[in-house]
Amino acid sequence: LEVSSAGINAWVNGILCHQNYPLNGLTLDGNVGIGSYGWGQTAEFDYFAVLNAPPIPPANALSFTAANRQEVNVGLVSTTGNQYTVEAWVSMPSVSGNYQIVGQHATTWDAKGSLSVLDGQVRFELASPNYVCLGSIGRLQANQWYHLAATYDGTYMRIYINGNPDNLMNNSGNITGINIRSTQLGGYAGSDTGPYWFGGVLDEVRLWNVARTQAQLQADMNHEIAAPQAGLVGYWRFNEGNGATTADLSGNNHTGTLTNYYGSGTPQWVARPFPPPKLVATETAVLPETTPLLGNYPNPFNPQTTVTYRIDRETLVTVAVFDLAGQKVRTLVGEVQVPGEYQVSWDGRDDGGGSVATGVYLCRITAAEHSQSRKMTLLR
Repeated sequence: LEVSSAGINAWVNGILCHQNYPLNGLTLDGNVGIGSYGWGQTAEFDYFAVLNAPPIPPANALSFTAANRQEVNVGLVSTTGNQYTVEAWVSMPSVSGNYQIVGQHATTWDAKGSLSVLDGQVRFELASPNYVCLGSIGRLQANQWYHLAATYDGTYMRIYINGNPDNLMNNSGNITGINIRSTQLGGYAGSDTGPYWFGGVLDEVRLWNVARTQAQLQADMNHEIAAPQAGLVGYWRFNEGNGATTADLSGNNHTGTLTNYYGSGTPQWVARPFPPPKLVATETAVLPETTPLLGNYPNPFNPQTTVTYRIDRETLVTVAVFDLAGQKVRTLVGEVQVPGEYQVSWDGRDDGGGSVATGVYLCRITAAEHSQSRKMTLLR
């Protein structure tokens, strides 16, 4: 095994390699392109090892032309229970516009787990039973591969980009009784005929009737998964490479038909550049702790907002509010906490009990040596 990748700066999570790598000699060298960790933290690795890396079999994806309203019609994919996950790999030549990745609509606006991109923002639409749309904080860039996922556990809607938490919303409700018209991959399933069709390359689309965890998403995002399996209600690898249909590997027989909606042509088969071999650091490195500040809800808010965060080891945790000048306004948490997910509320007051003015504030979590911040908007 020869490895020569000294000095590579690597994002920790969501590893996705876009360079050519010869597998016969198991040699790895050059730049490693990585998905976003989410909070601008990097780790320095001196060595990488390729483990269990046989030659990657030929695989394919589907390329869609938005202007031609091309889509894959997979019929009606019904989910049971009150949980849901949608995930897919996407690459788009342009992120300016409204692009449907998975359309699960009941009428014009009612949606049951639709995933789309609007001007670079990932959007997760859900009716539980009222229509709610959660948008990502991070923005996608053109001509980059991303693994996108959205989950609902009956209480929280969450968006993940490259396996990392991006945003969440408290939306307690019940999606069990919501009926949809149909399910379209790359297309819009509602009654509106607006310009919502996907443009770009789509692959590895999966629908679940369970809320997958971050660990599960990260474990499975860089490779094809075994199917069928519990909770998987739709799974399209797009590996056929030719023909007018694509198989549903979930065992639920939702075969996809390559078509268009009052447009022209059909999605085209193309070769895909992933999944890569799994890379594992062989030298101990100081890694950024996964201490994400998941967000606050509502935002904007008045008079109170709830901040949600997670830590992965027992440590001293500080959560504080700052103004944009960097002055501390309020300390919300300052104690040792064990691993888990936490919530703390801020009522728009400072440490002295006085009401602060309308404006944008920063909520900062510090755990061990690492910290992250999110903006919060207070409206009086």
